[in-house]
Amino acid sequence: MNRIRTITFLVALGIVLISFSIIEITNSDQCVIGDEYAGHEARFQLTTEEAVDFDTQIPYVHPFVRVVILILGIMSILTIIIGLERYISFNTACSESREFKSKFAFSLQYAKIDDVIWLSDNYKKSHDATVVNAGLHEFRTQFFSRGIFGDAIDSSKSSVQRATSIKVSEFKRGLYMLSIIASTAPLVGLLGTVFGIINEFVWMEKAETAGISAVAGGIAEALVTTALGLAVAVPTVWLFNYLDSRVDKFAVEMENSAGELINFFLKNQNDWERARLDHLLRLSFAT
Repeated sequence: MNRIRTITFLVALGIVLISFSIIEITNSDQCVIGDEYAGHEARFQLTTEEAVDFDTQIPYVHPFVRVVILILGIMSILTIIIGLERYISFNTACSESREFKSKFAFSLQYAKIDDVIWLSDNYKKSHDATVVNAGLHEFRTQFFSRGIFGDAIDSSKSSVQRATSIKVSEFKRGLYMLSIIASTAPLVGLLGTVFGIINEFVWMEKAETAGISAVAGGIAEALVTTALGLAVAVPTVWLFNYLDSRVDKFAVEMENSAGELINFFLKNQNDWERARLDHLLRLSFAT
């Protein structure tokens, strides 16, 4: 958790620095070209000698296009944050689940009920342990209080299903945001491109004598936002599909663990009957 907070802080600091950089670039552009009209007039009225040195001029980028670029930058940063956070969370769950399942299988093999209870209580970050813990505690509560084995099994199955649904929802946290970024980033980039092209043609109309070559550079600059939108969207789609497939794998693992737990209940019904009798005897002696 501390690692995730550190990453989030660094990314937030990066957003602030990017914002200040954009503001600084805007101010410097205004100092060079004065205002929007002067900037475009300068572009359209370049002499031959000035055209040779065109690359040395500071290109004018409309503030709306800057905003689009900033939005795409924020989208990419959010994708990185969510990807890192989910990667760390998934790896932690996997490592604890591997350790839990090996001990869980051993406890089931030798019908060590107390060990199963202890394991499910102590592996908090394991998705398999979470499901087993929910089913085990529900079964023990229902069976010890009512003594009807079949009803306790049904209650345990329902508890396992609820725990699985909750855990899957936790694993999918942030994936919805990734899907939004993946679907909207190209459209945001295209919006910046369309606005930039419209802006260039408006100024070409005002210049009257300017040809298409005069706005070619501006159109190329406008197309950069589309490229940036695709550059954000494509890796986000890859990341979303990868994380979603891992969530599906976790769901299958939880279903398998739940099935092993139910089989454990059924195979050791006599042991549970004795455990219930011991529990009732302890209660009677206590009173």
